[in-house]
Amino acid sequence: MLLDWGVKQTKGDKNTQCLRRIIDLIYIYQPDAIIFENVNAAISRRCPRVRKLLSAVQSFAFVRDIEVYTVSRLQVRTAFLPFGGFTKHQIASIISGNCICTHVFYDQGAEDFPPSG
Repeated sequence: MLLDWGVKQTKGDKNTQCLRRIIDLIYIYQPDAIIFENVNAAISRRCPRVRKLLSAVQSFAFVRDIEVYTVSRLQVRTAFLPFGGFTKHQIASIISGNCICTHVFYDQGAEDFPPSG
């Protein structure tokens, strides 16, 4: 399993810039599958802009023949509860301990990853 995550800031048309960066990652890593939060679930709190962005990524994945899976926040919490994961931090710790984490993006001025020393 390959995992890539990060934090970036965008100005202007956020969806266009985000989609461009996501597509770049897809070309770099050529994933077999992408997993998204199910933003259509009644409990989802994602704003319309993010819903539109995820829909665009799903459309791109479909054209590239990449499997797309959606899971609700409740499904994630339920799946990680037996491993001691309930909070976002606990779940992230479990995932990072069991995946090959290859790359982390930070805004300018942040520490490099992985930390040296």
